[in-house]
Amino acid sequence: MTTPIVQKEPNTGRLQREDNTILNMADLEGGKDVLFHDAAIIPAVGPDVLIGGYNTLLVEIYGTSATRLVNFMGKSKSGTARPILGYKENDLTYTAANNTISSGELWKFDVAGLDSVSMQVAAVATGNVSIKGRLVE
Repeated sequence: MTTPIVQKEPNTGRLQREDNTILNMADLEGGKDVLFHDAAIIPAVGPDVLIGGYNTLLVEIYGTSATRLVNFMGKSKSGTARPILGYKENDLTYTAANNTISSGELWKFDVAGLDSVSMQVAAVATGNVSIKGRLVE
C-alpha cells in the first residue's frame, strides 16, 4: 500500500508523502499517458491535452536533434495559451522558465485548475524531438 501524497517539499517542489519521504517519478503508477510530439522534425504546436481531474503532468523530452526549443503552455477558462512553470527533475530545480533547449529531460508540472496543456516545438534542427507524458492524480 502506498502512502498518500499530501504536499510539495518546500525547498524543491518535489512531491512528498505523508511520511515525509520524497516521491520519485518512477513511483507513480496509473494515470493517463499522453503524446505531444513523436519524432517531430519541424516546428509544430502539439495537441491540447485535457487535464480532467488530474493534478500533475510528468513529461519526458528526448530525441536525436542537435538543438530544439520547446515551450510549455497551459489554458484555463479563457482559452488563452499561457506559459506554465515546470520542475526539472534532471537538476532538481523549479524554474520560471517556460521553455527548454536540452534533450533527455524529465519535467513535472502542477496542472491543477488548468483545462488543458500543450507542448510547442518552436524550433528543431538536425534530427527530431519527441515529447511524451503522463497525467497523474
